[in-house]
Amino acid sequence: MPVPVPVPSPAPSPSAGAALPDEGLAPPTGPLGPDGEPAAVAEPGPAPTAEAVREWTDTALAIVEGEARLSVVRDRAVHLRQDAAAAVASADAGRVRQEVLGDLLSGLAQAQYLNHGMVQLAAFLSSTPEQSLERWRGERLSDDALADRYHDAEEVRRARAQQAELARAAESAGAEEVHRVEADQGGLVQRQERMRADLADRFGDGVWQPGTYRNSTLADGRTDPVAQRAVAYALSRMGSPYVWGATGPTEFDCSGLTSKAWEAAGVTVPRTSQEQWAKLPRVPSGAPLRPGDLVVYFEEATHVGLYVGDGLVVHAPRPGTVVRLTALQRMPVVGVVRPEPSPPRP
Repeated sequence: MPVPVPVPSPAPSPSAGAALPDEGLAPPTGPLGPDGEPAAVAEPGPAPTAEAVREWTDTALAIVEGEARLSVVRDRAVHLRQDAAAAVASADAGRVRQEVLGDLLSGLAQAQYLNHGMVQLAAFLSSTPEQSLERWRGERLSDDALADRYHDAEEVRRARAQQAELARAAESAGAEEVHRVEADQGGLVQRQERMRADLADRFGDGVWQPGTYRNSTLADGRTDPVAQRAVAYALSRMGSPYVWGATGPTEFDCSGLTSKAWEAAGVTVPRTSQEQWAKLPRVPSGAPLRPGDLVVYFEEATHVGLYVGDGLVVHAPRPGTVVRLTALQRMPVVGVVRPEPSPPRP
């Protein structure tokens, strides 16, 4: 089912003994820490290899392509099933027609055999020789016409039976193709789930759990390759220290990461989280999310992260931390915006 856009909710009250979230509780006020001294910059943390990020992107795009192929083969299978049903019905009708004509021909032959002598005698006694000859010719033509119709019907029946056999074979092949593509697609989805869980385990804050959401790429069915490039950039920067006002390439604040990720994909977005929330197209509440969407947090839009799928977000949390993964609803969500690539110039 689609991943719904979360509605704003207040931050949860911690239970007794529970630790407060360590990120996003207040917007950064500048490069100084609470004591008036420069905020500590975290040491660079571990980052995924370029091969791991490339495998993530390749798998995500393969899933999109697989969904398109699956849609095509499913539609084809439906048409083949309909064609097979029509061919079988036509073959059945041809068989019944031949059987009816065969019964008529058999009945006529039997009647002629039983009544031949009496009919011929009556015709001879009541007609001139010329009339008898003409009557015989007419009966002969009638018999031959019925026999011809029977043989034509037999040819039609054979042809339709062959068409039905071919149509059933095509229907079976179409169904097998659907099963193959579905199996391939299932394997890709499982691979992506394993990669997502592995990345979250090694580069997350421990909040996200696998299976929280259905895969948004499949739910939406329109993941953009441009957005995947933005996701790949953000994932490749995990482990980079948070520095307020930084836009990379080795240090970032929250909106510096999201703006730079989309810039790497060839799309210019506003620099700050407030501007991103105010100026980018918003995803309607309840609509499915897509990888690459920007998740905006807190009523004043003071924090933002980049959605990577299945309820997982990559973000730069706060001074003293590094770029990492977290759960979509780790902090109060105000809404989601979706950068859009500029249309090509004519």
